[in-house]
Amino acid sequence: MRSFIIAMCILVVLIGGLVATHMILHNLSYQDAETLGIVYNLIEEDKWDESNDVFLVFQEKYQAKENLMKVLVDHAELDNIESSLIATEEFIKVKNKGNALDAAARSIFYIRHLEDKNRFNVENVL
Repeated sequence: MRSFIIAMCILVVLIGGLVATHMILHNLSYQDAETLGIVYNLIEEDKWDESNDVFLVFQEKYQAKENLMKVLVDHAELDNIESSLIATEEFIKVKNKGNALDAAARSIFYIRHLEDKNRFNVENVL
């Protein structure tokens, strides 16, 4: 009976950790994708200074969360996000609309994909 209770406690802790991780990633990815969506819209409207300002604020917030994300997320995923963010920043600086939109869209995709990839479900377990 004692080992059953210990096993159940461990199971509850694991499930609690999975739920907490999912909630954290959901909040982080939702906020980041929304901000990058604003940057994307500003680029579409050729508002380069505004898009650069919003992107720089986004980068500061993203870097503050980066250590937490390194604990929760596969480093390859973070590398994809990082490279697309660098590309987005550089294309905004040179005002290259097509490539900036492409890089921003990739950044949004990678960030939204974090939650899906790290969700605990049958597809991700198998």
